[in-house]
Amino acid sequence: MLVDGDSYLGPLVVNAGETVLLSAQPAEYYSFDKWSGDISETAAVTELFVENDVECTANFERIIYTLEIVFDGPGKVLVDGETYSVPVELVAGETVILEAYQVSECYRFEQWLGDLTGVDYSQPLFVNRDLFVTVQFAPDFSAGEGTAAAPLEVSDWWELDRVRCFADSAYLLVGNLDEQDSGYVELASSAANAGAGWKPLGDGSNRFTGSFDGAGYTISGLNVVRPAEDYVGLFGYTGAGSSISDLGLINLSVEGDDYTGGLVGRNLGIISRAFVVGQVTGDRRVGGVVGQNDSIIENLYARGIVSGDQGIGGVVGYNFEGMVEKSYAAAEVIGAGLLGGLVGINDFGSVSNSFCDTEVSGLNVSEGGEGLSTAELKEYDRFVAAGWNIEPTGVDRNDGYPYLSGETEPVWYKTLLLTASISGEGNILVDGETYVAPMVVTPG
Repeated sequence: MLVDGDSYLGPLVVNAGETVLLSAQPAEYYSFDKWSGDISETAAVTELFVENDVECTANFERIIYTLEIVFDGPGKVLVDGETYSVPVELVAGETVILEAYQVSECYRFEQWLGDLTGVDYSQPLFVNRDLFVTVQFAPDFSAGEGTAAAPLEVSDWWELDRVRCFADSAYLLVGNLDEQDSGYVELASSAANAGAGWKPLGDGSNRFTGSFDGAGYTISGLNVVRPAEDYVGLFGYTGAGSSISDLGLINLSVEGDDYTGGLVGRNLGIISRAFVVGQVTGDRRVGGVVGQNDSIIENLYARGIVSGDQGIGGVVGYNFEGMVEKSYAAAEVIGAGLLGGLVGINDFGSVSNSFCDTEVSGLNVSEGGEGLSTAELKEYDRFVAAGWNIEPTGVDRNDGYPYLSGETEPVWYKTLLLTASISGEGNILVDGETYVAPMVVTPG
C-alpha cells in the first residue's frame, strides 16, 4: 500500500485537515478487493481527508483462474486427485498435478496439448492464467491411423483383438502370430475367455466393415469353442465394403453353431488370397473358410476337416448369391446332408474355375467346383487351363497342392512333381539320385 506515493510501513502521522492519497497494490497472483475499517471504498486508489485518527485495512484476494480440458478420445483425467468433469477453478500461483488414465481397452493415453505439453501421463501444471488443455487418447496399436494410407498395425494378439474396437478401419498384419506371441493365452488359447477361446471379430449387430491385409503372414493356433453361438470364426460377420486379403490360418480349431467358418462366419465383403488349415465344426452353414458367402471370395483354399449337420462345404457352407472364383478344397467334409467338397449349398450364386479333392473330402458331389482325385488336383497344367495366375516352383510345400504366393503377382505357386513307375525290376535315377515317388523337380 502506498500513502502519497510512499510505501506504508506502519502507523503514519498525518496532519489534520490534510488529504492523502491511498493506493492498494496487490502482490503477484493477488487482486485488490476493497478497503475496510474507517474507509469503505472499492477503488484501489482513493483520497482520504484526515480529520481524526484513521484505521483501515486493504483487503487482497488470491486470483482464481479456470482450467478447461478437452478430451480427444475416451479417457479420464484427475486434477490433484479429483476426477475432472467440467471446467474447474484453480488458485493462481499454485501447481496442480494432472493425471491421464485410459477407460477403454481400445485406447491408450497419447499426449497433452495446448497449455500443457508432453507424453507423460502425470504432469505438473502451474496456474498463472486461464488454462486450456487437450488430452489425447489414441487407438491402442503400435502404429498407424486406421486409414488405407496408414493402416493400424497388428503385431500381437492384443492388437488383433482390438480390431473389434474400430470395425470400419484399415489394418495391416506385420508378422506371423502364434502361441508364443503376447496375448495368446488370454485371448486365443483353448483356456481363454473361460474356455470359449477367441471371441470372433464382428457379429450381427456390429459387423466388420474395414479392411484387413494379412501381408502374406499366418495366424497359428486359433481356438474358438462357442458351440451355442452363431457367426463364428476369426471374423464372425464381415459387412458390405469389408475386405480381407493375403492371410493364412493354420493349426486352428473352430467350433460354433450356424454361420461358422475358419476365417469368416458370414461374409458380405470381399475375401481374396486366403487359406485355412485346421478343423471347423458347426451345425448349419459351415465352411472351411466361410460359413455363408453373400458376396465375393476368390483365390482361397482349405485343408483339414469340416463337419456339421446341413450345408457343409470344404471352402463355403452356403453360397447365397455370392461368387466363388479360383479356389479349391482338400478337406474331409462330414455332415448329415447338403454336403459338398467345395460348396455345400449354392443358392443363386456362381462357382467358377474351382476344384475339390474327392478322395480327401469323401464326397463325389459339390454344389459347384470340379471334383478331382488327389493326383489330379496336384497337376500344374490343370490350373493353367483354368486361367489361374500360377507359376511352377521347385519348393516342396503344401504336399504338392497349389499354395498362395503372398504376392499380388503371381497369386499362386505349384510345386512340380515327377511321378514315375517301374514295370519289372530295376531302379530309376534322377540326376544320379534314386527316385522316390513323388519327386520335387525344379522348373526349367
